[in-house]
Amino acid sequence: MSDQSHIDVGHKRGRRVTACIECRKRKKKCDHQVTHCSTEGPVSVGGSTEASAAVISLGYMDDPVFKMIATTGQSSDTTKSLELSGPVLQASRAVPPRPYADMLVQSFFDNVNHHYCILYQPSFQASYQDWWSRRRDVSYLCTMTTISLTSLILRVCSNAIQFLPKDGQDRLESELGDSASDLSKLYHEAANSLSDLLPPGVAGLVNAQQLFLGATWLKAEASFVESWHMLAGSVRQAQEIGIDTDKSTPDMTGYELDSRRRLWCALDTWDRFMTAVFNRPRIIGSNNSVPYPSTTLSLSGVCSDVPSAALAKVLENQLGRVLSGTQPGNLSLEESLATVESWMSALPPVFSFLTPEKQWDEGAPWLRFQRLQLHCVGYMTQLALMKAALAVEPQQQSYIEKATDIGLLAMRVCQDFFDLCFPHQAKYFMVSFCPFDAAAFLCSLLLRDTNRTLSRRAEMVNAVGFALSISFRLRDYTKMGEPTWTILNALVSRLQLEAGENEALGKLVRGHNFDDGGLESISRGQTLPGEGVTASLSQWQDEKRLFWWKY
Repeated sequence: MSDQSHIDVGHKRGRRVTACIECRKRKKKCDHQVTHCSTEGPVSVGGSTEASAAVISLGYMDDPVFKMIATTGQSSDTTKSLELSGPVLQASRAVPPRPYADMLVQSFFDNVNHHYCILYQPSFQASYQDWWSRRRDVSYLCTMTTISLTSLILRVCSNAIQFLPKDGQDRLESELGDSASDLSKLYHEAANSLSDLLPPGVAGLVNAQQLFLGATWLKAEASFVESWHMLAGSVRQAQEIGIDTDKSTPDMTGYELDSRRRLWCALDTWDRFMTAVFNRPRIIGSNNSVPYPSTTLSLSGVCSDVPSAALAKVLENQLGRVLSGTQPGNLSLEESLATVESWMSALPPVFSFLTPEKQWDEGAPWLRFQRLQLHCVGYMTQLALMKAALAVEPQQQSYIEKATDIGLLAMRVCQDFFDLCFPHQAKYFMVSFCPFDAAAFLCSLLLRDTNRTLSRRAEMVNAVGFALSISFRLRDYTKMGEPTWTILNALVSRLQLEAGENEALGKLVRGHNFDDGGLESISRGQTLPGEGVTASLSQWQDEKRLFWWKY
């Protein structure tokens, strides 16, 4: 037909049907003027948006052939509402009452955000306030943008509880009637329910952020496999919205662009970490060219001369990029160690290994945390390089002595980090993992020292004792405590310790744990060095594959 506003659908009972689809649905005669006619008007109306959506639906990303019709954003999706209002409302009701939510949000920015630095507090607070003012509007709650925001709020609450000081935990438990751990799990699962309703690629940066915080929650609960898969979900969401290519739009603010870069920096660092620690394949490709976020922007929005919390995250990622920037085998062990030492010596004064500037420590307590965390990263990376070399072939005694020196330095930093973080920051992964891994490495050196020639052997035994004490004390605070305690006990049982060494080790562990009120739990059947550890060698061999740090 010549009239493009009608569709020839063939013959019916001898008549040619020429009405438009909408008119046929309504069983009305098409008069070419009705407003419900879906084909009325020029065919180009909405064509650009529809064509762009069609390109995206086929899975294309930045294809040069379709670039002229594919838009860079998906803003039309963010205003769409889901018809499943029941599940949305049910999960949204899990957000705690306002006084408790306010407390948890503030605690998150005081105690948690500096772990990864993915949220900009003023921006989040503005969205958070708006959410509370409109939370009774069902149509608002069911938009994809709001669903992702609600999920993010729940993630903030669940993560905050994991690192909440004791007085805050006591308040929640007494006034809400559930344990802090149960409340944290409730908020996490409610956020999962909302997140599962969102199609891939929608709701922009907020969706990627809430997925990331879901992964951090799982990591703090020692659910590493689930954490890795949710991390991958956050990476894929970030890629869908162009964060991996540093894509921006004319209406994007500088704060939003910086938030995207901070998230990508955190994703890349964590991805490298999971590959190094758990030997899992990289999620992000090796060619990471996204610029670093600002290292001067205050994440609280308050201008001051205090170093930004984001600075430490950039420094940590720089080390990973430098070490992975060369092909395997291109650098000798000495060159790799020198690369790490150069990174360590080049840290800004506030994070210096030797004489750090501490003038801001009282007003910015996250600096102490980040300083020791970076020191752990430096020493543990050196140990990882040495460990890999030691596993290949026997090394000269000078190398063993150097490895011992670094292992003892690492344990000293691990002790300081534990003392700073215990108990309310105990679930931070490195608090439990680093002393365990350093002690396991020292145990491996002691096992090789059959002739007892190591010059610092007594210090090594004491360091292992400190690590055992740390693992024992963590058992009631984090799920990492039990397996690290079990594995270290199994390792110690294989050491050929002299009677004096064994006695000193046992006294060291008992002394630390009795001071911490650990006598009762030890007396309930817990084994200590010198009391007949029963863990088998095969158990250690199975478990060490999970925890062995390697590059």
